[in-house]
Amino acid sequence: MIAPITGWKPVPPVAAGTAYCIKIAAKVEKAIEFKVRRELQPWRIESSSAWLLAEPSSGEIGPESSMRVKITAQPNGKEGAVHDSTLTLTAAGGAVKEDYKIRTYVIPPYQRPAVPAGEAVYLNDLDQKLMTWHVEAGFSKDTKGFRPWFISPNPTPNYKRREEQPTTPTTPYTMGSKTFSRGLWVSPCHETIYRVEGAGFAAFAAQVGFYDGLAKRAYANLGAVVNFEIYVDGTLRTQSGPMRFGDAPRLLAADRLEGAREVKLVTRRDDLVNDWYCLATWGDPRFYRRR
Repeated sequence: MIAPITGWKPVPPVAAGTAYCIKIAAKVEKAIEFKVRRELQPWRIESSSAWLLAEPSSGEIGPESSMRVKITAQPNGKEGAVHDSTLTLTAAGGAVKEDYKIRTYVIPPYQRPAVPAGEAVYLNDLDQKLMTWHVEAGFSKDTKGFRPWFISPNPTPNYKRREEQPTTPTTPYTMGSKTFSRGLWVSPCHETIYRVEGAGFAAFAAQVGFYDGLAKRAYANLGAVVNFEIYVDGTLRTQSGPMRFGDAPRLLAADRLEGAREVKLVTRRDDLVNDWYCLATWGDPRFYRRR
């Protein structure tokens, strides 16, 4: 079994003049392994991206031996982005050729945006036909009729709920001592896609974080590190940065949606693990129409 590789690196933002730590995680899907004859065999690793480097990138390896290769990702630009690249291993005179997919996330320091102007249309008031895809913790909306859950504040499926007072889609709940009246409750890794072409929306906004009541629930994974992301037509538009239980909720906003085709909401653990025991919340999620 190959365990995920994790670590912390201090990053000093030049403008702020202070340092903060970001978590670096790598999940190894499969090991590079090949059999060689008794003599030394040449190998090399080539990258599809100039900023994704292997060190060393070539050499020779003998039978019954192994070696470590350091992979360094330094994408150009400081804006948030997601890059897909490929490392190709060629060895043993061409007898071995393997491609390894690498996804690199660029996460800049969080900066609170302005609240969009206009008429708010909350997700639970939206025509659900606009939702074209929903998946969380590896289960899609097509699995046993699964759908997003907008009811709060008790994050428990209906068949398990044992409350004296029934909840509704507008029952108040708190995140970081702030009160919200609507919520999209999800378990990472999560995606929800809305078709917005022709809907008249100009922006989307939500406060993201963790429901305060999770501290009272024995099953909750309070140690998970989660990133909330908004994509517009496949391009990462904004993100929260790594968050954990106890952090104050963060406002996310994406504007300039007038010509967009779709908006995708993503909630993922930093190590990309599907986790039913981690419950993340998009607080008061809504689109905006121009007045």
